[in-house]
Amino acid sequence: FLIDTDVSYEFLGGIKNTRTAIMAYLIGLLAISSIKVTATTYVVMHGVGAPWTLAPSFLPGKAVGQVVDIVWMLFNAVAPLFISYFRSHREIPIVIEISTSAPTYIDSAGEYETLKKSGGNHYESTL
Repeated sequence: FLIDTDVSYEFLGGIKNTRTAIMAYLIGLLAISSIKVTATTYVVMHGVGAPWTLAPSFLPGKAVGQVVDIVWMLFNAVAPLFISYFRSHREIPIVIEISTSAPTYIDSAGEYETLKKSGGNHYESTL
């Protein structure tokens, strides 16, 4: 949506850098989600974590699978909160208007007529 509508944020350096930031986020999201789905599929199929998820990571005391979970949560839970808050304060909100014509089942006194059973399984209006 942001790419199609040419939205630009000056703090990112204009439209070119805004698009670069959007694409970097989307590519990162697709990459980490692919890794997460692959790891989860392995657990479902084999009942244990994939060997590569159990290996130690560059973070002390964390396995690769834990780092994947942390990064995935940042992309899917934390970043969207900040992005939506930022956008809500800098973009024009969408206005949704729901309208309808006056219903035909109101009589001249303004009273609602109920459906009356006319016999069998059929209902009919008194109008």
